[in-house]
Amino acid sequence: MLVVEHKPEAIAIADHVVDLGPGAGSAGGRVVFQGTVLGLRASGTLTGRHLNDRAWLKPSVRTPTG
Repeated sequence: MLVVEHKPEAIAIADHVVDLGPGAGSAGGRVVFQGTVLGLRASGTLTGRHLNDRAWLKPSVRTPTG
């Protein structure tokens, strides 16, 4: 089965990943990575970097002023 997906949660459960790029639209269309999700995370491609970029919470909050 072939699925075109951008959600990290869907990519994370894939058996095999093919990343097309390096960008979108006319800047894409070349295979920039092919392999496992772990390999994609280490690949340095735009998608691989995105998978490693997770949101985080600040360790402290600012003090209210009024």
